[in-house]
Amino acid sequence: MTKPLCIALATPRVLRWFGLLMGMLLWLASTQVQATSLSLANLPDGALGQFTEFDQDGSATLAQAQQRYQQGHFQPGQAAALNFGLGARPVWVRLALMNPTPQPQTYRLSLGPSWTDHLAVSLVQHGRVLQTWQGGDEQPGALGVLPGLNVGWTTALPPGEFELWVHAQSDDPLQIALQLHSPSQLDQARVTVHYAYGAMYGFLLALAVYNLALALGLRQWRFWFYSLYLLCFIGANISYTGHGWVWLWPDLPGVQRYVILVFMVLYGVTGLLFASHFLKLPQRLPRVQRGLHAYALLALLGMTSCVVADSHLAATWLAFAFVSSFSVLMLALGAFSLRAGLVAGRYFFAAMVAGLLGSMLTTLTVAGWISFTAIHFHAVEVGVLLEATLLALALAQQFRQDQIKRLQAEFMAQHDALTGLYNRRAFVELSKSSWALAQRSGRPLSVMLLDIDHFKQINDQYGHGVGDQVLVGLSRTLASSCRAGDVLARWGGEEFIVLLPETDLEAARLLAERIRQVVADESARFQHPPMACTVSLGVAQYVAETHLEALIERADAHLYQAKRNGRNQVVAG
Repeated sequence: MTKPLCIALATPRVLRWFGLLMGMLLWLASTQVQATSLSLANLPDGALGQFTEFDQDGSATLAQAQQRYQQGHFQPGQAAALNFGLGARPVWVRLALMNPTPQPQTYRLSLGPSWTDHLAVSLVQHGRVLQTWQGGDEQPGALGVLPGLNVGWTTALPPGEFELWVHAQSDDPLQIALQLHSPSQLDQARVTVHYAYGAMYGFLLALAVYNLALALGLRQWRFWFYSLYLLCFIGANISYTGHGWVWLWPDLPGVQRYVILVFMVLYGVTGLLFASHFLKLPQRLPRVQRGLHAYALLALLGMTSCVVADSHLAATWLAFAFVSSFSVLMLALGAFSLRAGLVAGRYFFAAMVAGLLGSMLTTLTVAGWISFTAIHFHAVEVGVLLEATLLALALAQQFRQDQIKRLQAEFMAQHDALTGLYNRRAFVELSKSSWALAQRSGRPLSVMLLDIDHFKQINDQYGHGVGDQVLVGLSRTLASSCRAGDVLARWGGEEFIVLLPETDLEAARLLAERIRQVVADESARFQHPPMACTVSLGVAQYVAETHLEALIERADAHLYQAKRNGRNQVVAG
C-alpha cells in the first residue's frame, strides 16, 4: 500500500536532512549579518559592542587572532559595552567598519576605562596592517588618556571597508567600550565632562575644607574623618577617571597600577572611622566600634602587603571585596542610627542608602557582574554627591544639637534651676566689672539683700510645692522691678541679692521699699491657699570696702537687723 506523501516526508532520514539544511541556512544568515561592516555614515550613539566579535583565548598576536576568527571561534558581542570582569583572560575584539566617502575620516576610537593594563589596536584593510597603536596604564606617558572620558586613539580611517582589531589585557576589571567620535563630538564631550567634574570636585573640596576647618577649630574627630572621607573619594575618583594619571603621575605606571585600589581602601577606612565617631559608637556600642576598627586595620595591612609583594590581582580582589562589604556595613550603621532615634539619624540613614546604591551599582558594573552603562558606571559619583550633602546636613543638625546642649549646660551652670535667676557663682562673675568701675572712679554702687519672712512655716504648713511657687513668684517680681544693668541672683534658699550700679543709698532704699510693698500687696491677693508672705531687706552702699564680699556682709547685717526689728521692713546704711 502506498504511503501518503506527508508520512513519507516525515521519515527520520528526511527530517535529519531537513534540520541540517535549516541549520546551514541559519549559520549563513548569521555569518552574513556578522560580516556586514558598520558604516561611518550611520554610527549609532553610544558604545558599539553589539557590532563587534570577540574571543578570549588569550592569543598574543594579531595573526593568531585572525586565524581563530577564520576558524569561527569568535562570538558576537551581546552588549553595547563588553564587560569581562575581574581577572579576565586577554581578549581580542574585532570591529568591521566602512568609510563610504572617498577621503579618510578622522575619528577617535574610545577603548574603555583608563585603568586597563595593556591595550593594542591594529587598523587592517584587505589583510594588510595600516596602523598600530599601543597604550595602557602599564606604560608611561598616559598615552591616549582623556581625563574623565577614557583611553583611546585618534586616527584617520581609510575609505572603503576595513577592520579594527583590539587586544586588551588587565588584572583590573576588563571592560571594552568601543566608541567612535568625530572631532566636533569629542570637543563637546570634553567640555561637558570638564564642567561636570569641575562642579563635583569643587563641591566636594568645599565641603572637605569646611569640615577640616571645623575639625581644627572644634577639635572633634567626626569633622576630621568626614573631611578625610571626602578627600579619599576625590583621590579615588581622579585616579580611575584618568585625571591623576594625566596631571600628577603620567610617568609612574607603578603608581597608576595601585593608586586606585589604595584609595578605594582608604575611602572605606575613613568612612568607617567617620561613622564610628559620628554615631559615638565607643559609648554606645564599644564592641562594634572595636570590630570596625580591627576590620579597617586588616584591610590596610592586606593592601599594604599586596603592594609590597606587587600582587596586583590580589590587591584588586581585596579592594573590591572591602568596598562592597563597607557599603553594607555603612547601611547597617545607618539602620542602627535610625532605630536608636539618634540626632540626625534620618539624614545619616538616607545618606547611607544613597551611597550604598551608587557604590554598589558602580562596583558591580566595574566587576562585570551587571551590564556596563554610563548610568551604572557613574552611579557612585551621583551617590556620593547625595551622600555628602545628606551627611553635611546630618553633621549640621548634630552640631546644632550639641551647641544647644552646650548652651543649656552653660545656662544651668550660671542660673538657678527653679527660678531661672543667676546663681551665686554667676553673680560674683557678673559683678566684677561694676565693682571695678566703682572702685576706680568712685561711682555709686549699692547692694540689696532680701529674705522671705517665715519661709520655713510656709513650707511646713502648705508644702514645698507652694514654697516653690512663692520663690518663683518673688523672682518674677524682682526681675520686673530691676533695671537692665542690675545684677539679680538667688543667693541661696529663700535669699535673693541685687547689685545696683550707679545707685546711691537713698535710691536703693526706695527700690527696696517698693519691692517690699509689692510683695506684701501680692500676698494679700493670694487666696489659694490664703497666706501672708512678706520680705525683709537690707541695703548697703559702697564706701571704702576693698572687696565686694565686705559690702555684701554689710548688707547682710542690715537684713538681719530688719528681721530682729520685726520683719517686713527695709534697713539701709
